[in-house]
Amino acid sequence: MTKRADLDTIVFDLGNVLLTYDPPAHLRARYPEPLATRIYDAVYGSPHWPEMDRGVLTAEEIFARMAGDTPDMAGWIRASLAGYQDMVQPIQESIAYLPRLKEAGYRLYVLSNFGAELFAPVRARNPFLNLFDGLLISGEVRAIKPEPAIYLLLLHRFGRNPERTLFVDDRAENIRAATALGMKGLVFERAEQLDALFARKPGDEFT
Repeated sequence: MTKRADLDTIVFDLGNVLLTYDPPAHLRARYPEPLATRIYDAVYGSPHWPEMDRGVLTAEEIFARMAGDTPDMAGWIRASLAGYQDMVQPIQESIAYLPRLKEAGYRLYVLSNFGAELFAPVRARNPFLNLFDGLLISGEVRAIKPEPAIYLLLLHRFGRNPERTLFVDDRAENIRAATALGMKGLVFERAEQLDALFARKPGDEFT
């Protein structure tokens, strides 16, 4: 397969692109309502969750703050965090494209909002991540999407030209931040969208 002439770099988000990430569904499969919703609000809906992604607090510090906000939920909060790894599973349909993209000549990178402590075991059990030329994890650099700083750091650290870089993410606001800096963007919904990276003319839109 031949890569597009107008691109040489593909940057992937992880959640809902290469790894499953659906906290409401994950919790509903394990707990009855309204408990599942209460756990979601106490953990993923907490104002402290983004601080996990930003890497300014440890997981234990985040737990203490969440439990402090809702003391009656402390046991459920800890159980939910302990079960986090079960929620994050590889999306094989997307991962199957990675070797093809490498063979076509693309440089591949990851840019993801992810707590460093949560990401470490994910990286260890997902060997497909070794296909990437570099990974930038928010919790390791203390910046998160859609802040411009984390995109600029990625471009600088890996020496990429934004005009020849495509960013693939499932959240439109993250794509808008990337395109504002000159990158191309693809709001990810299904793996088949990645077919647009082969045998297309320069300037063709991504859909």
